[in-house]
Amino acid sequence: MKVSILIVTYNHEEYVASAINSVLMQDVSFDYEIVIGEDASTDRTREIVLEFQERYPDKIRALLRDAADAESDRAAGVGGKRGFVNGLKACKGQYVALLDGDDYWTDPRKLQKAS
Repeated sequence: MKVSILIVTYNHEEYVASAINSVLMQDVSFDYEIVIGEDASTDRTREIVLEFQERYPDKIRALLRDAADAESDRAAGVGGKRGFVNGLKACKGQYVALLDGDDYWTDPRKLQKAS
């Protein structure tokens, strides 16, 4: 695996599908994976992520945080950090590209150009 794309997301219902689709549209000559750290969202973000994982099981791995653990981290002022670190640890690629769940890539050759 050459590249892992890590998407960390929390309450990005309106945006996460665009983020994931912008990675899936990448035109590359190497293998890549998408690791999505879903931080126990209170909107439909988790359902959207799981729908994508179901459609692309060979490409997407969802890491789902426990709601109580995630809320405890947010109350302690470290919300999202543990999910990010766990996401990085789960990446199998030689390189890791980061994409926030409320962002997206516009160039379908972004990863190819960066490699």
